[in-house]
Amino acid sequence: MYKFAIEGDYVISDQRLLPTRSYTYTSYAWNTTSWIDHCLSTVSGHKFINNIEILYDFVSSDHKPMLIDVDFKSIPSIKECSHKLFDKINWAKATSEKLLKYKETTKHKFSQISLPRSVIPCMDVNCKSKVCRQKINSFYEDIVKNLRDSGNEVFKCNKTNDKPINAVAGWNEYVKEAHALARESFLIWHDAGKPRNGETCEIMRKTRLNFKYALRFCNKHHDRNIANALANKLLNKNSEDFWKEIKRLNNHKSTQANCINGITGESNITNVWKKYYEDIFSSVPSSVDEISYLENVINDEYKPIRFCDISKAVSTINSGKSCDQSGIMIEHIKYSHDKVIIMLALCLNAMMIHGYLPKSFMLSVITPIVKNKNGDLSDMGNYRPITVASTISKILEKILLEEVIKSVKICNNQFGFKKKHGTDMCNLVFKETVRNYRSQGSNVFSCF
Repeated sequence: MYKFAIEGDYVISDQRLLPTRSYTYTSYAWNTTSWIDHCLSTVSGHKFINNIEILYDFVSSDHKPMLIDVDFKSIPSIKECSHKLFDKINWAKATSEKLLKYKETTKHKFSQISLPRSVIPCMDVNCKSKVCRQKINSFYEDIVKNLRDSGNEVFKCNKTNDKPINAVAGWNEYVKEAHALARESFLIWHDAGKPRNGETCEIMRKTRLNFKYALRFCNKHHDRNIANALANKLLNKNSEDFWKEIKRLNNHKSTQANCINGITGESNITNVWKKYYEDIFSSVPSSVDEISYLENVINDEYKPIRFCDISKAVSTINSGKSCDQSGIMIEHIKYSHDKVIIMLALCLNAMMIHGYLPKSFMLSVITPIVKNKNGDLSDMGNYRPITVASTISKILEKILLEEVIKSVKICNNQFGFKKKHGTDMCNLVFKETVRNYRSQGSNVFSCF
């Protein structure tokens, strides 16, 4: 039990609150006592246990009851976090006709966007005009709005359904054929006037019996069928369906307590998280020298963003991800008309030349995800942030990264944030280095 409590981050509450000589079991045959009944709780749950008492006067059983006083009113409730501002379009199930219609819709809508003709030709990297910035804002908002409206117009009936589906594990392998035969036999029996006997009635009863038997078999071997289905998906290298099934089985939904670091109320908790992440993500301020250096680099030479740069960046971003705070997914751009790429190129170039990014372009949605559900749910340190940045900002990041890689030499000993590298390779190098020196009789000292 101790091992189970340590591995699961549980607290043995009765041992913390009761004297060491307590006991919950009396052996009348051997006249001995032992402490075999316990109260396990999570780290956060233990805080709300006021008192634990063992009723030694209870004589109806050899096990002594344990009375636990819990302050239920102070326990923070857990709720599922649903921050969906827009309905997510299921692009994976979109037909070729729908995609073609969407492409034509984007072509029509983007043909009506008015270009900021005073901003696009401007090549002055020192331009600080408020008028130019306002026009960049409007241009960007028009692009986002037309992308979102085009998607909603074409796929308005093709939205994802969050209602749970009670699927039967092993249906296709064991039940599907029997169900089809039973249904066909039932329809024949129904059209024949629902006879109470005869060959038609007998076939209907047999096929229904076979269907019910197959269904009972699936329900009886539910866990095994799920395991077999997962194994087959992994064997066939169908990783997308494999992880979707894992996510469904684990009921992977973000949860959050209604009390964080003693703060209650949704708006108050939101402000606490906002301040917390502002301090973390702004912990390394930019210096004046760095900004001056970057301005000199831009003044020396600016390489415009081209159509092919955006197309390449879009193709490298994975599909099927969450939509951003504006309701835009990468598929909105992948399946759009070429005019969208042209508009994006003009807009991004205007941003880079003027050194200005619209506020909505930089907005991100940060969702705190519980690290350890058995830990203290009111502790901010028990959460990790998941950030969803704007889709168009991801495209710009990809383009900039491509240019940075060309001019920056990365150290061979860097393993993090590096393509085809990871912490496992770093661990391997460390272990092999230690093993090499130890095999030669040398002492090894490490510092972390």
